[in-house]
Amino acid sequence: MRYEYFVTPAFDQLVQGTFTTETAQAGCQQLQTLLNYYSNQGWEYYRTETVATHVQPGCLAMLFGGRTTAYYYKQIIFRRLMEQGTAGGSGQS
Repeated sequence: MRYEYFVTPAFDQLVQGTFTTETAQAGCQQLQTLLNYYSNQGWEYYRTETVATHVQPGCLAMLFGGRTTAYYYKQIIFRRLMEQGTAGGSGQS
């Protein structure tokens, strides 16, 4: 079996703040909406990954002791079976 994959940012729109029941519920609702949306387009949830990006400080910041900053992004990965004879993935439907 061959699959094609689609990757989308997780919690792209979720407002960050203090963890409360309301923010937890908002996060769950957003994830549920995202999973249902792509499921209805034929995509199957596959897994969630964390991608790290390391940014070097600029010249001036480095002179004043600036350090590399790491940013972490959650990515949700979906997959679906490729049709027979399809050479490559088409991405988002």
